[in-house]
Amino acid sequence: MKHGNFKHGLHDIIEYQTWKRMRQRCHNPNNHLYPTHGKRGIKICKEWDDFTVFYLDMGKRPSSKHSIDRIDNDGDYEPDNCRWATPSEQQKNRRPFVRNKAYLITIDGVTLTARQWCDKIGLNYGTFISRVNRGGKSPSEAIAIL
Repeated sequence: MKHGNFKHGLHDIIEYQTWKRMRQRCHNPNNHLYPTHGKRGIKICKEWDDFTVFYLDMGKRPSSKHSIDRIDNDGDYEPDNCRWATPSEQQKNRRPFVRNKAYLITIDGVTLTARQWCDKIGLNYGTFISRVNRGGKSPSEAIAIL
């Protein structure tokens, strides 16, 4: 039985759901992960516009604990840069979070660390971190939002 316009008949498998979520992160500005993917310039190789090619390249995920991972977090979704990885493998492969850096931010000729700016303007430092790490804002943009 044919469902909708699914020509491959695999729309119920988890790999298809993974493919759809990957596409949302990279192409849909309304997706909550778009700032850390599509807005950041992360693309999907043209061949993976076709789910069947994605599935042939990636294969079946090894277990329910595995999800798609980009080996180079600044690289695109493409066969040579993607793998199925466990949460612990992915944790080791994350972009460094702001809290690991002492950002110096200059606004109107005044240079302070991110934490000093937060204290000065009354912004919770955790909010600043979230704006940069999850919201895709630059440190200067994260401070300037009031």
